[in-house]
Amino acid sequence: MKASSDDLRYEDAVERLENIIAEMESGQLSLDASLQKFEEAVRLARICRYRLEEARQRVDILLRDEDGNLFLEQMPQSSDTLFDE
Repeated sequence: MKASSDDLRYEDAVERLENIIAEMESGQLSLDASLQKFEEAVRLARICRYRLEEARQRVDILLRDEDGNLFLEQMPQSSDTLFDE
């Protein structure tokens, strides 16, 4: 899969990640193939994280107070993040 992160939707990246996990769990891949799948999975996980951050920022921006004034209300950060940087 060679789609750029600009072209890949979150849902598509998650679906591809699920497929990669199933392939790797099957035990049928060679070491080289497993490493290639792992590299792709890391790239896809980063795309997912980026897409989720974009969505969180959009939600933050769209929140308004009772007077219609824009305010930022930070969404709670998950303490069990899988891919910490």
